[in-house]
Amino acid sequence: MGTSFNNLHNNWDDANSICLITKAAAELNAVIGQKIFTVSQGIYERADHLLTRIEISRAFKAIEYANKKFPETVDSIIFTSENIFENTKNWNLYTVLQANIDYARQLNVSIGIRIHDCRQILNSHSPFLDIISAIIRSSDIVICNIHPAHNIVDVGIDFAVNAVINIYCALRDRLIMINPQLKTIIIETGLASQRLLPHDNPKSVSNLVYYWKKLGDWASNNQVPIHFFEAIDEPWRGELNHLEAHFGWWTREGDCFIEKVKNN
Repeated sequence: MGTSFNNLHNNWDDANSICLITKAAAELNAVIGQKIFTVSQGIYERADHLLTRIEISRAFKAIEYANKKFPETVDSIIFTSENIFENTKNWNLYTVLQANIDYARQLNVSIGIRIHDCRQILNSHSPFLDIISAIIRSSDIVICNIHPAHNIVDVGIDFAVNAVINIYCALRDRLIMINPQLKTIIIETGLASQRLLPHDNPKSVSNLVYYWKKLGDWASNNQVPIHFFEAIDEPWRGELNHLEAHFGWWTREGDCFIEKVKNN
């Protein structure tokens, strides 16, 4: 929802452009007269507890608005945390999930988590195993961020796709062992189309297209939900994290969005 101290006292739909995605999806569904867009409403866990509480409150208000505007536009609420693996005693996310399960059930939406390093689950000796297992048992949905390693991409895109599939299958089996009631296990993945630094691995739009299509075909054939990162390039990330700047299918030029892959 983009909650920060700068927009702390704003209305839920006047905080950050991110908060408008759910609203726009519902309004477009209503105009079209059928559900074209389905949204998983995201929540980003903040280091500040006050910001986290406001972020959660805004997310539920967005869900209520959207599903009243057009039923079932939002089917889930997803908590994202970058802090799960920072402290073996960090049970904050578990506590937050437990506190909001009933509200999610009242709104008839699933509740889940997005984990940036799912591979910790495969390590039976991980110091975080108790924490992550408890969180998984409280979730309906798990989104696993699985990007191919750079050395695998260097070998070839087919190898990269197979590596992601193999990791997913191992994670799926482990997650279901922890929580047999899990409804959905989603892959979040992507591939950069260009490099920003001279020592980066070679990238290309054609590789991005092939990766999306190859992995997308496998996901469709095996009925595996997949979220591709991402729709639109974010070149501003180059200042902070060059690896995430050019994962988009589209790029922005002024007020125009250009499909950079159309000729590939």
